[in-house]
Amino acid sequence: MFQNKFPQKIESGRPEIELPKMEKPEKIENGTGGLTEWKPNEDSIKKALEYFVERKVTKTSTTEKTIEIKQPIAIRMDMILPRKGGEWTDKPGNSDWVPNRDEIPKDRHGTNPEHKTWDEILNEYGIESIPFVDGYPDFSEVSRGQVKIDDFTEDRGANFAQADEKLAEQRGCTPQEVKAWREAHGYTWHECEDCKTMQKVPTEVHGNVSHSGGISVYKSQHADT
Repeated sequence: MFQNKFPQKIESGRPEIELPKMEKPEKIENGTGGLTEWKPNEDSIKKALEYFVERKVTKTSTTEKTIEIKQPIAIRMDMILPRKGGEWTDKPGNSDWVPNRDEIPKDRHGTNPEHKTWDEILNEYGIESIPFVDGYPDFSEVSRGQVKIDDFTEDRGANFAQADEKLAEQRGCTPQEVKAWREAHGYTWHECEDCKTMQKVPTEVHGNVSHSGGISVYKSQHADT
């Protein structure tokens, strides 16, 4: 009979670490007798990832000196990443997303009104792929303007209005003219994960690459407020 011999706690000095709880194991009905299969739930996997990342980072410091080592950040399970219609050059979320050039992205509220193929879109903006770093896209190559706003919220319209105003100050025009240019030329604002930076990017690229951005970060940071 299967017995759970895993301890509920690991005592390794300070602090005492609570192991994530697993769901009740289910028996495998394939002639293997009493073998069982652990099926961790989503919450337990998230906690395990957070634990390993924390341990990896804190162990870079010693009493003699601090060694700064850039550690890869675990991609959160709730992050939105492209899954279909292309491929990653390496690890998903930490490499380049290369769309299938012969595919025609669906038009979702103006993201591809002319029904262009990815080949046409990529060629128009002179790019081969969309780089991702730590789960977030980098649209710098196709950006036609970048600003930092002062009061970032989950209200996308308010963020856009602030970005229009900031860019208008840079260009010596009015916010209304910035907005009119964006809408006439098919550009939108990308809200970066720092919840400050706004990039003016083509809607054809931005709207057809699944991703998380500043809004999702803001919501996670203010989930309990």
